[in-house]
Amino acid sequence: FPDYLNWHRDPNGAKLITIGNLKGGVGKTTIAANLAAYISETRNEPVLLVDLDYQGSLSNMLMLAIEREEVESKVDRLFSPDANLITLEGAKEHLTPKLNRGWLVPANYSFAQVENQLLLKWLLQEEGSIDVRFRLAHALLRPEIRKSYAAIIFDMPPRMTLGAINALVASHYFIVPTMLDKLAAEAVGQFISNMKAIKRDLGLDLKLAGIIGCMTRQASPSPREEQARELARQGGYVWREDKDYVFATTIPRRVDIGNAAGEDVAYCVREGLRYPNRDIFDPLFKEICAEIFTEN
Repeated sequence: FPDYLNWHRDPNGAKLITIGNLKGGVGKTTIAANLAAYISETRNEPVLLVDLDYQGSLSNMLMLAIEREEVESKVDRLFSPDANLITLEGAKEHLTPKLNRGWLVPANYSFAQVENQLLLKWLLQEEGSIDVRFRLAHALLRPEIRKSYAAIIFDMPPRMTLGAINALVASHYFIVPTMLDKLAAEAVGQFISNMKAIKRDLGLDLKLAGIIGCMTRQASPSPREEQARELARQGGYVWREDKDYVFATTIPRRVDIGNAAGEDVAYCVREGLRYPNRDIFDPLFKEICAEIFTEN
């Protein structure tokens, strides 16, 4: 659509970020939810989360965290060709009191039907309006929307769906969480190679913010995990040969983080006057924000 490049390159307003990996169970949803909590509660800035996985893991987690059991797939509305600020206002859920400056556009299984219908129309060349791959960008890159948030975070499914493509088209950055085992780390390079091809084919201004080692066995990676981290680092070189994209901070596998997943936000779990998980997340999120909110 005609305004795409101007809206995307406007330095003002929210940075749009995709948390992605085609391998499941590597911590994408955990990173998305807790990064949003860091921006909302520690940086005290507004943040919008958009769930693009029809399984709705992010939506279920966050809605349960604010004691809401019903999850309507409101993300469907953002794929309308005339979606705008008013559409978003009706689609988002305020995550107070858990995230005071956080909002969510939830998803569930009806979103898969929307994706399939749009893909079919596109393949049959029946869709004469905005390219279905650019619908989310058309809805969310608008200056009047971007000025309302510091960040808009997409939780990408572990599949290259229409929603995933839309997230990448709209995003300024993508982040790749991975477990630090050989199989998962080897897949990082292939995923980043796919992202590079999509960037080239669609002419995107998309940057890799970094690679996160998740669910390590202890605070400091073991020798085997260090070997896996080196594999992930080699995967980052696929994007750019002269830059190390692996964040220094890793996220260990901890019972309290695991217990929070699915029904609460680990970053917001409180014990007395303390938030014990913030000591784990804050160093990583400071690294991420230094990369994203500082123009390279």
